[in-house]
Amino acid sequence: MRLYNTLTRREEDFSPADGKTVRMYTCGLTVYARGHIGNFRTFVALDVLRRALEFEGWTVRQVRNYTDVDDRTIVESVKSGRPLREYTQQFVEAFEGDAAALGLERVEYTPRATDHIPAMADMIKALEKNGHTYATDGSIYFKISTFPAYGRLARLDHSQPLPPSPAGRHRGPPPLRRPACGAAVPAGTQADPVLAPRHSSSRR
Repeated sequence: MRLYNTLTRREEDFSPADGKTVRMYTCGLTVYARGHIGNFRTFVALDVLRRALEFEGWTVRQVRNYTDVDDRTIVESVKSGRPLREYTQQFVEAFEGDAAALGLERVEYTPRATDHIPAMADMIKALEKNGHTYATDGSIYFKISTFPAYGRLARLDHSQPLPPSPAGRHRGPPPLRRPACGAAVPAGTQADPVLAPRHSSSRR
């Protein structure tokens, strides 16, 4: 099998590191609303990849997360007057039903962001302790100057300012539009009446 390598920008022969098991992480749905056809285009494509890997005789161990806490999920759950978990669960169930109707194979692991908040907080604290973050306007940012390899996949030019977020897609405070000196890491929001800890999850 040959796959396109984003890092090298060319097709290369692929085989799993241990010769038999492919471990694949795929970004899942942000469950503030029901998944739409654009979302499922991605999931169908990933299902085709999974089946192709299995056809080669390899075992696939796939993780597909649910982002069940971000600005949108919090705002919509507050509007509905329902707890965050209860509000997002309806869309998790709807997604699984739609995926089954499309004939997508079930993946092995489907973690939810809210089940891993303490681990996220600990990771952020470790980054802070080691001088890899800075704080502004109530949010914490990764100091990319401490990690020269940051952005290699996207071929990010650190000397150039980051482009503005697309209209309607901005999920953080204005500093997300600052020059390429920092990148957002999950941080709390003052609009968050659901999560008590300082740190919460945000989707990129």
